[in-house]
Amino acid sequence: MIHHRRYKREKAAEKFVPLAPSYELVLSHDEPPHIDSTLSVTVEEGQTLRLKCTAGEGIDEQTLKFERELEEIHGKRTPRSVSQHIFNFEDATHSGLYECFARTSSGEEHSRKMRVSTKAVLPGDFVPCPNGDDYCGANGRCGMKNEDKICVCDPGYVGQQCEHLLVKDYLSDSISVTTAKVVAGAGGTLNVALIFLTVLFATLFIKE
Repeated sequence: MIHHRRYKREKAAEKFVPLAPSYELVLSHDEPPHIDSTLSVTVEEGQTLRLKCTAGEGIDEQTLKFERELEEIHGKRTPRSVSQHIFNFEDATHSGLYECFARTSSGEEHSRKMRVSTKAVLPGDFVPCPNGDDYCGANGRCGMKNEDKICVCDPGYVGQQCEHLLVKDYLSDSISVTTAKVVAGAGGTLNVALIFLTVLFATLFIKE
């Protein structure tokens, strides 16, 4: 399920304040313990965001762990979740593979993963395309070199205009829409939207 929350109102000042995007991995005993696909998230350098690992129904919260590149995250902990609030995203410090895992009451291990990376950055010898130029769509950056338009694609996308999703990163025999709950605030780029359509596209791509 995907929710969109854009603004919250400050009652005193009557102002709208943008919310940071939040990406949450939820474990549940009635879903497959493991899936092959990985949630892919791309963000801007310097962006604020929150990553969260949650123990859902039937999961022993005492065994809940949240890791980045096999190192445990010691973030804010509640009885059923662990979260990390990143105020200034840095590629070297915060990019990588995040994993949320725990055990059920019967001892079966469940896990879900997300890969967080920065959006594409144009090489120094490129001139950014004019504002409003959507030649590369939402999945890449447009740059000019020798009077040619060139797209530098975000992680997970390929093609002359970054129009193709790398389906091998998303295809799974048992993918579930409820695997990850994503709350997108202002400034976030959401690459996991419409998982069902992604699987459909993957099937057509493989047939070709």
